[in-house]
Parts: sequence; C-alpha cells; structure tokens
Amino acid sequence: PSIDAALYADPANALYGTAKVLADPALSRLGADGALHLTPEGAERLRAAAAALGTERTAINGRYLAALLSEARASGDAQYPLRLAGFDRMIGAGGKIRLPGWQDSQPFGRLFAAAIPDSELQAYEPRLIARLQDGLYSLSPENLRRLQMRPRSLNAREQRSAATPLVTAELN
Repeated sequence: PSIDAALYADPANALYGTAKVLADPALSRLGADGALHLTPEGAERLRAAAAALGTERTAINGRYLAALLSEARASGDAQYPLRLAGFDRMIGAGGKIRLPGWQDSQPFGRLFAAAIPDSELQAYEPRLIARLQDGLYSLSPENLRRLQMRPRSLNAREQRSAATPLVTAELN
C-alpha cells in the first residue's frame, strides 16, 4: 500500500516504479531457477523505470539500480517475457546485494535511497529543531544509545507490571 500511495503521488518516479515491480507478485515472481521472472506488465514497467533512472534526480544510487535492471533478458515465455537471471544470488544473506564495481555487499534497500529536495523538508524543519533541543549534542553516541534502550526499558516494565498480579494471586 505504501508503494501504491507513493506512485499515486508521483506516478513517474522511477524508484517507486521499480519497487512496485519487485514487490508486487502480479508483476514479478522469483522462479525455482533463481531468476526474477516478470509478467508483460512488469517487464514494461521495469523497462520504463530503468530508462528513467538516469534522469531521476531523487535516485541517489539510480545508476547502480539501472545497471542491475539492465541485466534483464528476454525469456521467450509469453507469460513471463523478461527475466533477471541469478537474482537469488544477487540478494544475499540479510538482504544485501553485491553489484559489479562495489567492494562490499550493500543493503538492497540502499539502491532505493532517495534525496528529498529542501523545499519538501522546510515544513518539517521547526519540529525537527524542537526535537533537537540540545542541538547536535542530541545526536551524540550516548544520547542515541539511550534512545535505543528506552523502548526495551518500557517493554520490560510492561512485562513486569503484567506479571505482578499473577505473582500476587499465587501468593494469596
């Protein structure tokens, strides 16, 4: 649903179009051979997205994603006319991908990183500043560690308070 909402807001966005093809089982599927098989509609959308990635201003890693998508070849199958061979080997453990020219595996999602124009962020700037009350110190390693620990601490308290009535009932 979030991909559909993004496409509704910006139907020509190549990143959204690519994500839709990869995520929608009506447009693509991973075959037993490890290839990503694309339906006719999925193939058409993927070709259009790959062609647009070079000019998509928001696609920070668009050239890498375009290189990946350009590896798709005709399959000769009318039901799935385009396939991306070895897709299962490209995406490794933990959702990481290794592309030609990259030293290390990178998170697959990094290919979909988008730059947001300043004009779209200006509306949120006052709230962001209000949350960073201590300036950049709010982003210090110690404060970030505390932020990570907070949900775990709250969860432990909830579990303890939920278990307390049971212990009391057993003692009575």
